[in-house]
Order: sequence, then structure tokens, then C-alpha cells
Amino acid sequence: MSGTHFVQRLAAVLLLSGLASVVSADAYEDGLSAVNTGNFPAAFSAFKTAAALGSAEAQFNLGGMYANGQGVSPDYVQALGWFKKAAGQGFALAQYNLGLMYAAGRGTAQDDVQAVSWYRKAADQGLPDAQSNLGLMYASGRGVSQDAEQAVSWWRKAAGQGYAAAQTNL
Repeated sequence: MSGTHFVQRLAAVLLLSGLASVVSADAYEDGLSAVNTGNFPAAFSAFKTAAALGSAEAQFNLGGMYANGQGVSPDYVQALGWFKKAAGQGFALAQYNLGLMYAAGRGTAQDDVQAVSWYRKAADQGLPDAQSNLGLMYASGRGVSQDAEQAVSWWRKAAGQGYAAAQTNL
């Protein structure tokens, strides 16, 4: 392959990647607009398009729609799968939701070790809900060795962000 041909192919790939990002963003925005008007089937369709193009936000929203039966029949296994895709891209709310699902055994076997792992990923990104739940796991010894100092440390982080449940636990 000649250098010129390689550059042309690379330029085409980059152009298509940019177009995919624009399409993904447009579809995601369409999904948000549909949610705001209560049109959950349209939101589901738009988020599915954006999710297929790699939008972590859309993948997270699909997980929530499956978990809550919005625009689709409730399906915790599907919800778990979409949350995993978004969490794999570092999306903190998806990581937190995976923690909730593993803690409750929704869409998967109940697994406190996995719940702690996902809560920690979200907590390390500063999500107060995850910090508070991680504190609860340490306080009760679920999925980790019971450790009151760790519990208080995580609750303080969440409380410092105004998270009322963590403030109460302190």
C-alpha cells in the first residue's frame, strides 16, 4: 500500500469516526427529548442507536429503561448487560448501578464481593451514592472484612458532598 493510499484510507476512517460521534450525540439527545415528553418507546429506540455507536450515557440509559420497564418489558439481565457496557467505559453511575444489582441479586446471582468492586469504582470517581453504599458494606462486613474506620472514611467523603444518608450514618 502506498503512503498516499494509506493516508487517504486513514482520513476516511477518521471522517467516518467523527460522523459516528455526531450521529451518536444526535441520537442520544433525541432520546433525552423523548424521555422528557414521556415517549419511552421513542427514547428506547434513540438510545439503542446511540448505544450501538458506543455512547456510555445511552448504554446506561438503556440499562435503566430495562431495569424500570420504561419503553420495554422489565428485564434485569438486559439491564445488567447494558450497565456493564457503560461501566466498562468508566461511567460512574453505571458502575454504581452494577453494585446495586449485584448486592440485590437482580439479573445475576447475588454477590457482595462484586457489589463492593463496582461501588468502589464509582466511589473512586467521587459518586456520593457509591461512597455511602461502600461505607455500608464496610460497616456490615458484606463483601469485605468489617472495618468501622473504612466505613466512616467513605461516609465522610459522601457526607462532604451533602449526601444525607451518609451524614445520618456518621
